[in-house]
Amino acid sequence: MGEEVINDKNQSPKYIQLRDILRSRIEEGVYPPGTAIPSESELVEEFGIHRLTVRNAINSLTLEGQLKPVQGKGVFVVGKRIRHELDSMSGFRQKIREQGGEPSVKMLTKIVRPAGVKYAKILEIEPDDDIFYMRRLYYINGEPYSIEDVYTPKALLPDLEYMDLEVFSLFDIMEFHGHTYDHGWQTLTAYWLDAKDARWLKISPATPVLMFECVTRNKAGKVIEYNQSFTRSEKAAFSVSFSTSFRNKYLPGDMKPSGSRYRGSAPLLVGVDLGATNVRAGLVTQDGEAVDVRSSRLGTDRREDTGARATIELVETLLKENGSPEILGIGVGATGPVDPFKGTIRSPYSSPAWQFVPYTELVSEHFKLPCVLENDADAAALAEYWQGAGKGARRLLAVTVGTGIGTALILDGQIYRGIDGAHPEAGHHIIDPAGPQCYCGAQGCWESLASGDALTDHARKIASQDPEFLQELNLSSPDIVTGAAVANAAEKGSLKALEIMQREAGYLALGLLNLISAYVPEVVVLSGGVIESYELLRSDVEETMRKHNLMVPADKVTIVPAKLGYYSGVIGAAYALLLRQKAEAKETMR
Repeated sequence: MGEEVINDKNQSPKYIQLRDILRSRIEEGVYPPGTAIPSESELVEEFGIHRLTVRNAINSLTLEGQLKPVQGKGVFVVGKRIRHELDSMSGFRQKIREQGGEPSVKMLTKIVRPAGVKYAKILEIEPDDDIFYMRRLYYINGEPYSIEDVYTPKALLPDLEYMDLEVFSLFDIMEFHGHTYDHGWQTLTAYWLDAKDARWLKISPATPVLMFECVTRNKAGKVIEYNQSFTRSEKAAFSVSFSTSFRNKYLPGDMKPSGSRYRGSAPLLVGVDLGATNVRAGLVTQDGEAVDVRSSRLGTDRREDTGARATIELVETLLKENGSPEILGIGVGATGPVDPFKGTIRSPYSSPAWQFVPYTELVSEHFKLPCVLENDADAAALAEYWQGAGKGARRLLAVTVGTGIGTALILDGQIYRGIDGAHPEAGHHIIDPAGPQCYCGAQGCWESLASGDALTDHARKIASQDPEFLQELNLSSPDIVTGAAVANAAEKGSLKALEIMQREAGYLALGLLNLISAYVPEVVVLSGGVIESYELLRSDVEETMRKHNLMVPADKVTIVPAKLGYYSGVIGAAYALLLRQKAEAKETMR
């Protein structure tokens, strides 16, 4: 029997860990078919976790067909089922070959079309944006197995129409171009095909099939694929939950996850991560356990109150679908600049319509509960300090290297603030005065040299001058080169791509050296899209750090990738609320 404890250091969500433990007990006969598993209360006591975490694990195994809840009696073991391990995130062909079968595929349709309202909501893009629609027929050992419909934004794979999807799977092509599958939500229902589609599968229209729907995201939380497949029901059974407790508000029809009902006794925290294009909201326990996270895309109608309205709508949905639990309030990490004392969003570059918006006043008034606002970089740093890679560090510097560069400093569990609560913008300290112009007005600041946009701009310039490099990237135009594509080529040994990544590592290291000299933190936690490829950068960053003889004990500073990723903004915002309320309570007691 495998490890039977819930490990806080394990990056897998706790409900996934419990699910795997229960599944092992079923498969090894600890819970024989026809018998009831321990009650929710017993599992809560045994593993020391939240009741909703237990419920999510049981729901996952119920959807797999391994457990069956019987009202008033408990949850019973159904017995062993043949299943596809969908949480392995591997492609169809790989899965079938691993089980001794011979897969093949026939392309039925591949077109470019506008997303329209329905698929724009699912893919979190605009209705006028182009998408690829593909329909394929899958075979196993020459027998028709399933029909698959796939929808993916054209912007992700501009040249997909020229690629042979009977030779390569979409999973492989995404990976080739640096779009790594990371997490998502899946559901499975019975469905009846029309006569034409039933003929493709060589079944009667009266025979139900398994309709499997999936929205998949990358590590940054971006939707990269919506998939529907219709599988012969006598051929397979599916596991339908993978990676995390993430849920998407815009899943179509009955695809929205069900059964989420909070039943704990302690009030929860609500954490909100408000960006320029998306908003996430999550229920978080006072011990830092994220029990449910939802996401939605902001509309195109950008008014001053757009962010507040989107927050209110998403939090209402989150609370309703978890049984309206008691909450202490709402913490928010928002794209800056923000005023954490007045609770206002000032005039961020990313959303110029949001000028001096009384954000917390609007949200607090609606819910009649406290609402606190922090800069999103500060919120992410708090999350890593509380529950992530910097847990326990007295001095933590968080650096996010994505489209831009954001930094935050946590001292003894508190956010370092400048005058009037200003958030320090270390991403705009000068690295090279002769460097490129930045939107902040300076030349050669760190962000203009080492951000994801800077990496992409440099790579596109190289690709426009070097057709062979463009060919190595398997792209048709320099305009569609991405940092992810460069990182993927570097992993495969492209010398030009490796040079670009070494340049990125050099500028990243220079900025880190400056900050370490200024702050001398115990831990530097790195996050953001560029850091997804940190293993390509690590050796050059460390070498650059060694070359410079700093006047501080830099060799004692630990530099690590962030742990919480997609959830950091939500968890950190919840912690910001908890910190503010503890400080107010302490002040009241004086």
